[in-house]
Amino acid sequence: MKRLSHTLLKNAKGGFCSGGGFKRIRITIGQPHIMNQTNLYTYIVHKKTNTECWKCNETITPKQQDTKMGLAELTCPHCQAIQPIGRLEQMYTYFDLFGLDDYNVKEDNLRSRMLTLQKQYHPDKFISADAKQQKVASDISTWINTAYKQLNNIHIRYYYIVCLEKQLDYTLDMDHLANVKMEPTFLMDMMKARSTIENANADEQKDLLKEYQIMVVQTIGELQDLLEQKLYDDMLIKLAELRYYQRNVEKLEKALGPQFATDEYED
Repeated sequence: MKRLSHTLLKNAKGGFCSGGGFKRIRITIGQPHIMNQTNLYTYIVHKKTNTECWKCNETITPKQQDTKMGLAELTCPHCQAIQPIGRLEQMYTYFDLFGLDDYNVKEDNLRSRMLTLQKQYHPDKFISADAKQQKVASDISTWINTAYKQLNNIHIRYYYIVCLEKQLDYTLDMDHLANVKMEPTFLMDMMKARSTIENANADEQKDLLKEYQIMVVQTIGELQDLLEQKLYDDMLIKLAELRYYQRNVEKLEKALGPQFATDEYED
């Protein structure tokens, strides 16, 4: 399945065109119809851990650039050597990297910040540097792109936030969700859903796809509400539920064909 997109449905009350087609409109997470306009700045977990430059051995303090975007400074202030990812990850979260002051990520803003960082630290700018700095610059370019993709994916971003707030080790496979205690009734419903999907005819599968797409959108809104209330354990449960819904969407899209595939759930 493509990564989920909230450009999908208007709402649960019927955002579909007649004839079984889909009516796609953008649902922007973080707007008034989903959450109060609360300043989420206090939710940001900045690492702010000093590190040592690999080249000159001087201490490096995490610092945002003195620009409007406030992007993270990735070079040593003493010798200007670009720093390896391992050291940078000790100093900065992905939100720090892009100079974001809150958890409400907007696609155009995030993309603009990503492109600015890529331009600043593009490997071509280190063509005259030593071999190690050239390798580090290449790794940094990949790291920036990875951070952008992960923050731009709603499901991954919420999981990343929970890991930051609960100080859990973060991995892209979301291994902490495997330890979430789900309600038995929910698990039973998902088992029944699997059987229903497998035995449904094409028209029934279309209806089921619509239902699960709505569930995905509603769950994303619930995650935003839980984040506002700082209920991180509840967010883990909701993220686990979301993964079940996404898998059902994937199964139905595969059964129905590519014309029913949804857009990616990104901001």
